[in-house]
Amino acid sequence: MVRVSVMYPTTDDGQFDMDYYKTTHTNLIKEKFNDPGFIRFEIDQGFGGAKPGSPPPYVAVGHIVFADKQAFQQLMGAHAREINADVPNFTNIRPEVQISEIVA
Repeated sequence: MVRVSVMYPTTDDGQFDMDYYKTTHTNLIKEKFNDPGFIRFEIDQGFGGAKPGSPPPYVAVGHIVFADKQAFQQLMGAHAREINADVPNFTNIRPEVQISEIVA
């Protein structure tokens, strides 16, 4: 399986609308990736860092899981532009992206 992690770093001037992300953006992803190669979409909402009382390194992290590299390439290739165009509707934070193969 392949996991795409989209991480929104905590910043001094960062704004993030979690309600929009959990509803509208999630629905857009599920609609566009309506395919057996799309496994799931998960959201992590940060609330703390490694040191007690420290802020989280990321306000939020979205994880999109695909069945395999072929499904990832096909679905992201077809829909990434529209999904990325929605990002300014919920945040001014520039996300960091990691694409990983799930090995265990």
